[in-house]
Amino acid sequence: MYKRELLPFSKVPQFSERDKAYQQEDPRLRPFYKHDVGLSSFANVIEHRAKFKTDRDILVRELLNSYEDIDNNATVLYQIRLLADPSTYTIVTAHQPSLLTGPLYFIYKICSAISLARQVDEAYDHVKVVPVFILGGEDHDFAEIATARLFGREFTWQTEQKGACGRMSTDRLEEVLREVQDTFGAAPHAEELMELIDRSVQNAKGYGDFMFRLVHELFGRHGLIIANMDNASMKQVLLPYLEKDLESQSSHQAVTADQASLEAAGFKAQAHAREVNIFLHREDRERVIWTGDGYQVGEELFHPDEFVEYLRSDPGRISPNVIMRPIFQEVILPNLAYVGGGGELAYWLERKTLFEAWDIPFPMLVRRDSVMIVDRRSAQTIENAGFSITDMFEREEQILGQYAERQVSIDISFDKERSQLKTVFDSMSSRAEQLDPTISKTALSEGAKAMKSIDLIESKLLRAAKQKNEVGLKKLSKIKHKLFPGNDGLQERYDNFIPYFLRYGQTWIEELLMHLNPLEKEMKILIEE
Repeated sequence: MYKRELLPFSKVPQFSERDKAYQQEDPRLRPFYKHDVGLSSFANVIEHRAKFKTDRDILVRELLNSYEDIDNNATVLYQIRLLADPSTYTIVTAHQPSLLTGPLYFIYKICSAISLARQVDEAYDHVKVVPVFILGGEDHDFAEIATARLFGREFTWQTEQKGACGRMSTDRLEEVLREVQDTFGAAPHAEELMELIDRSVQNAKGYGDFMFRLVHELFGRHGLIIANMDNASMKQVLLPYLEKDLESQSSHQAVTADQASLEAAGFKAQAHAREVNIFLHREDRERVIWTGDGYQVGEELFHPDEFVEYLRSDPGRISPNVIMRPIFQEVILPNLAYVGGGGELAYWLERKTLFEAWDIPFPMLVRRDSVMIVDRRSAQTIENAGFSITDMFEREEQILGQYAERQVSIDISFDKERSQLKTVFDSMSSRAEQLDPTISKTALSEGAKAMKSIDLIESKLLRAAKQKNEVGLKKLSKIKHKLFPGNDGLQERYDNFIPYFLRYGQTWIEELLMHLNPLEKEMKILIEE
C-alpha cells in the first residue's frame, strides 16, 4: 500500500526545539529522564520495574469488568489475564476521547504503542508485554475533543454539557455522527465503517463508553487493552500517595525544582505545579485550592483532616491533574514505557525528581511516530514538478518560487549581478574614503539603491514566470495545503483517519503497524504506491 521514507526530526520545522532535542539525545535533557530509548535498554527498565509492587488483583478485576459487555473481546481478555502474572508488563499511551478519534496522531500513538510492545515482547523471552491505551475521559476541556476534520470540513458535537468529557451523555452525539456518515458516499469500506460507528454509539452508556467501544472496534484485534481509569477502585490505589502529597506538598516542590533546572538548560516550563494537584468530581469537575488553613472546593472549605476523610469515603471523587496523572498511571499499571508526542514528553521531563522522591519507577519515554501520508497522485505531481516529498516541508513561497524559476528558459536570479555590483560600489567607496569620507558614504548609499533596483527587477521577473505557469503553481499550492493543512501545520495534527479507512478498511491499520516503529527516531513519510 505504501512505500516509506524517513525524515530526520531536525528537518521538520513544525516540531518544537525541545521535541527535536529529545529525539537527537541532546545532553541538556539527559538529567531529566532515566532510560535511554532503545530495545537493549529495556533490560534495565524491566529489572527496575520488577522491584515495585503493583496491585495486579485490582487491575485485572477492573479491566475485566470494563469489557464485560464488549463484543469480540477474546483477544483482549487474554491480554488482560496475562497481567495477573508478575512477569507481564505494559507499554502505555493515552489520549482524551476526541470525537471519532480526532486528529490522525491519535491513531499513530496507539499504533506506536502496539509496535513497541510487540518488539519488547519478542526481544525478552522471560516476560510478556501488552499495549495499553488510557482513555483520558476525566479532562474537561470540551473544545479540545469536540471536533473532527475530514474532507476539508469540520464536524463539531454541539452540547451544553460540562465537566469530565468521559462522563458526558451521548446527548446530540448522533446528530454529528450522521453528518459525518453522510460524507461516506459509495467508498469501498463505507458500510463497514458506518456499522462500526453505529455499534459503538448504540451500545454506549455515555460518551466515554462510546469512544471506548470505537477504539476497541479499531484495535481490539491487535491486542490493545483500553483502560478507563476514572474508576474508584483504581483510585483507591492512588490515595496513599495523594495523602502523602497533601501533607508535604512534595509534588509541587519536586516539579518546580525540575522546571527550574530545565529553564536553566534552555527549556521553558510546561505545567504550573500547584500545592494541590487534583480536581474533585462533584456537580462539575472542581479544582481544589489550598488556602493555608484548609482546602477550598467551590464555596466549601474543608479542614485538612476532614478533607482526607472526605476523599477516603469516596475515592471515585478524585480526579488527578496533569501533575498527578503520571503517578496514578505508574502505580496502577506494571509499566515499562510511555509513548507520547513531543508535548506530552515535555511534561514527563518535569517529573523525574518526583518519581525518585516517592520511589516509583520512572518509565522509558518514547516519542510516538510522526507520520505524513502522501497519496499517489500528489506524489506524482510533486515528482513531475522536480521536487521530492521532503522539499514540501519548505515554505510555500519558496517552493512556488523555485518551481517558477525552473519553468523559464532564462536565469531570473541576479545573485551574480548583486555580487558584481557590490564589488564595484565597495571599490568606489574605498577609493573615495581616502579623499572625502562623505563621498564614500554617498557611494555606499547609491549602491544600496542599486541593489533595491535589482530586487525590484528580479521580483517582477519572478511574478511574470509565475503568471506563465499558473496551472502548475496552483497544483503545487493545493498539494502543499493538503499535506500541511491549516496554517502550514502537520497533517497528523489536523486530518482524521476516516478517509483512509473508507478506502482501505482495517487493512489500513495493519499497514500502519507494519511501517511504524517509535524506536526509529525519524518522521515516517508513507507514499501511496
